Amino acid sequence: MKRSIKLLFFLSLFSVRALSQEAAVTFLFSSIAPCGNSTACVDVTTDDFSNVLYVKMPIKWDPKIVKLVDIKLGTLRNIKLSDFDQSRALTEGLLFFEWKYDDCSSPKLPTFNFPDGEKIFSLCFEPVSTYGSSTIIGITTDPAILK
Repeated sequence: MKRSIKLLFFLSLFSVRALSQEAAVTFLFSSIAPCGNSTACVDVTTDDFSNVLYVKMPIKWDPKIVKLVDIKLGTLRNIKLSDFDQSRALTEGLLFFEWKYDDCSSPKLPTFNFPDGEKIFSLCFEPVSTYGSSTIIGITTDPAILK
């Protein structure tokens, strides 16, 4: 009988400064508890995403606990899979997200607002560790990681 793996992901709440004309944007990472060896997705939503023109953030997890298997795009304007650098995801548990507001139809700076609580993307993971293991998935500011 195959032993099931249960992982706990903790709600992570982070605030990062994006290129904005207003206050900092808050990025929220949902909490999940996958059952067995099933895939589980962490939804990333925002609060105060107002007049943001550019976002760049590193997202970190423990690659000995989970592996990234999919990225599902949300409804953020102009978001695409190429906005995610996955080159260090498998070995280091590190994903870089870089998005910019591209609207060449107007020479003026846009007044783009994204609704609070709306999903910008989801990160889907599979467990690679044993029952009871856990990891935090969220934005990192560790300078050693960002080399």
